[in-house]
Formats: sequence, C-alpha cells, structure tokens
Amino acid sequence: MLAREDSYPRTHPKSAFTNDGIDRDGLDYVANTTSSVTKCLPIIVDCELYTNPFDGSPIPYHCSDVFNGDLYEIPPNGIERLRGWNTVFFNPDNGSPQDISIASQLNPFNYYAAAVMDSVNIQGFANDSQVSEGTAFGVGDGCVGLAISCTSTVYDVTYSLVDGDIRVLNTTLAAPSTASVIKAPI
Repeated sequence: MLAREDSYPRTHPKSAFTNDGIDRDGLDYVANTTSSVTKCLPIIVDCELYTNPFDGSPIPYHCSDVFNGDLYEIPPNGIERLRGWNTVFFNPDNGSPQDISIASQLNPFNYYAAAVMDSVNIQGFANDSQVSEGTAFGVGDGCVGLAISCTSTVYDVTYSLVDGDIRVLNTTLAAPSTASVIKAPI
C-alpha cells in the first residue's frame, strides 16, 4: 500500500470584521490602532437657546459659566473664531465645568459645542424619529441651531488575524497624551 497525501481545500468562516472579497489564507499578523468613542447629548434647553430670527439680532446662549455668549458674534471665549460656532473643552469638576486648554491631556475628555448652520431643513429635523426632541431649533432664514455636550474616550486597540479570522481583540484606555492628539482636530 502506498502512502498518499490527502489534500483538502482550506476554508474559513467569513468574518464580519474583514472584507469577504480578499483571500485571507495564510495572513497572520497583529495590528495596533487607535479608536475614539464619542457620546453627545443635546443641551439646547440647558443653554437657554430659543428660536430666533437670523437677521443680526443676538442668539444668546448660557450653557455654563465657561460656555456662554452670542452665536451671532465671534466668540470671545472657546477655541473657535467663527461667527455662529463655538467650542470649549472642560473638566467636570464636582459637577461644575471648569474651562481647560485644548492642549490639556485628559482621557476621557469633555467639550461643549454650539452652532448655527445654514441650509438645513428644520421641518425635516422636527419630523425625523432619529433626531431627539430638543436637538435643534429654528433660527429663521433656513438656519438651525444646536448645542451639544460630548464626552470622547480614546482607546488603544490591538487585534490579531490568524488564517483570515480575527482571533484576539483587546482595547485599553489610551494614554492622555494620545487622547490630546485625537482631540486637536475637534
């Protein structure tokens, strides 16, 4: 009797994490990346933002002592220098937000944003079941306003791919210095 090598085609289950159109046989590696998870809540009521005609009249807001002003003006505080937009980073110290620099190294980090935007259909917003009530308000002349409070957390992600399938997926809180790099473009 002669020895014979039986050869069977190797097939692997398809993974939702990888592109099914790529032959993954023999691809084994470990990869590292960075991920950011952001959660935002509408704060229009907290900021006392109300419907206003966008005709040069003030659009005042007061979200906290560190985030307030007039969206019709260039903001004196915050990191933006655009009329109709303002952002500020803060540290929720004992429930009272404390203003912090964009260069601060925190993870997670928190920020407020308020804006007036052109060319948005406010009626479409009002009737969209995916948009929470109180997320946006009509400013007039085809513009809407919004105010949000967000928390972003940055993670270091490591995963391994063995024979085309993800075998290990680990996430850990990233160093604050990494989070500060992710925060900069916001």
